[in-house]
Amino acid sequence: LSRSREMQNNDSYDAALSWCRQTISRSGHDNMMLFSPKQYHEEIDAASAKFDLPVEALHSLFRNAHVAHLKRTSHQIKSQTSRHVQNYLNGMSILNISKKCNYPPSMMARLIIENIAMMPGGDENDANKKCQSTDAEGETNASTMNTNAKPIPPSRKFVTEAVRSPEKILGCASDCIIPQYLFSEKRGKRTQLEGKGVGSNDD
Repeated sequence: LSRSREMQNNDSYDAALSWCRQTISRSGHDNMMLFSPKQYHEEIDAASAKFDLPVEALHSLFRNAHVAHLKRTSHQIKSQTSRHVQNYLNGMSILNISKKCNYPPSMMARLIIENIAMMPGGDENDANKKCQSTDAEGETNASTMNTNAKPIPPSRKFVTEAVRSPEKILGCASDCIIPQYLFSEKRGKRTQLEGKGVGSNDD
């Protein structure tokens, strides 16, 4: 009897794992589970009853399957960063870009922020030291500043904080977005209004 129960549990586990993988692979297309907290909890509860597994256990199984999925697909998503950025600049929301790619919105936001936002790349004093030269008397020689120096890549910690609290860390769009990308803010707002049926006859 115990062996039969063990086999039944293994079958339930395998079926649940298969469900997790299939659900994750088609999320963003015909399944919005990963993009709607309400739908996520509803489907986890339903699957828990279906496979006779505790909700906590199924949640852990689903999370592990999702992490494995991201490890397999992240390289491909990141290799197309320029396309995602262009979609954003053309007015597509980060959420819709994420749905299209089946990629977490927070991670997509990070990719885009890293490419369009102006951020310090570490200690400002160190950056200034690298961009300036000092004469023999120890005074900064402004005429020899390296104006062509490449910006220092932003730290991972800074980008993480910017994703969590963009207004607090980055400020308003006119201050934090690279100038040549500022047009995207107006385009994005216009796209949102048109989607709501507002101002569609203004042009």
